[in-house]
Amino acid sequence: TGFGSNQLPSTAQQRTAAEDRINASVTEAQEGAPGIWRLTLDNGSQWELVEAAPSSYDPPRRGSTVDIFSASMGSYLMRYEGQRGLRIRRLR
Repeated sequence: TGFGSNQLPSTAQQRTAAEDRINASVTEAQEGAPGIWRLTLDNGSQWELVEAAPSSYDPPRRGSTVDIFSASMGSYLMRYEGQRGLRIRRLR
């Protein structure tokens, strides 16, 4: 449940009113494929970039604070340290 849970498999009964943004601390940041970062937040949710970040992008690290907010057509954007927003999806 909670922010981004609409991207997780669930029944209609499990769905709740969604928030439109969160501000959270990163507890773990891992780079999978080049530029594809997987972030675990302090609320236990896990998010992954949908597209590779440009090489000039300074990725969030453990202890960083990120803003994730609802975008068009059920997608989400993440902003970090005043950099451009990157499309992100919730894994769990």
